[in-house]
Amino acid sequence: MPNEACSKRSEEGSPPVSDNRTSSIIEEKTLVRRYIRAKRNALSHQERAAKSHALCTKLAGLLGIGAAAESAENSAARVIAHDRALDMPALREGGTVALYAAFEDEANLDELIGLCHRNGMNVALPCMNPKGSSRPMEMRTIAHDAWQAGEVPFVSNPLLRMKPDDEALAAFPAVDPSAIDAMIVPLVAFDEKRRRLGYGGGNYDAYLSLVSPACRVIGVAFEEQRVDRVPTEEHDLPLPCIVFA
Repeated sequence: MPNEACSKRSEEGSPPVSDNRTSSIIEEKTLVRRYIRAKRNALSHQERAAKSHALCTKLAGLLGIGAAAESAENSAARVIAHDRALDMPALREGGTVALYAAFEDEANLDELIGLCHRNGMNVALPCMNPKGSSRPMEMRTIAHDAWQAGEVPFVSNPLLRMKPDDEALAAFPAVDPSAIDAMIVPLVAFDEKRRRLGYGGGNYDAYLSLVSPACRVIGVAFEEQRVDRVPTEEHDLPLPCIVFA
């Protein structure tokens, strides 16, 4: 927890805010990350599983994937979006969906990954590139069999940095960012204005600048990750849509 001599909470349940008016936005972000990650970690296994199911159901509905889309209205998950973010046709079979494999206590999207595979979608997950690369990460396609068998090196170790020509990546081709039809983005914190606070590496910020304007970009989180205001810098842009449960 932050030093109480230099921080306080504006109200019960709110993240700590620095008393020092000259403190940087970066320091503010660090405080919010620490506070929200502790809240997320405090969720029980049962709570996390139930919320993850609700999120997967709602996301399937927003993307129009499979029969699960029909039950999306009954999902406990909620949506914050700008007016045109949801006014898009359902994804077609053969489309590419960029997802992520849950790390530590993140919302688990395994159910949605399986649903995408069963409905003929191409599933891509993030793979970290070596430091100094022109792109900090790539999205690489993962076939259903490899996913089921747990034979994906950058999933079993999501922080592993791998060279693009590594033989272990031969079965997982990189996806051109412009070919991605929908991208589900993890986050640490969010607010009512759809501002997203990530982990601080800038990986998704860099990648999102490369996707097509037609790509559906959706942030996903637990209700417990919501804050009154996400501290932002000039380069921080709001997401078109955030789903939370």
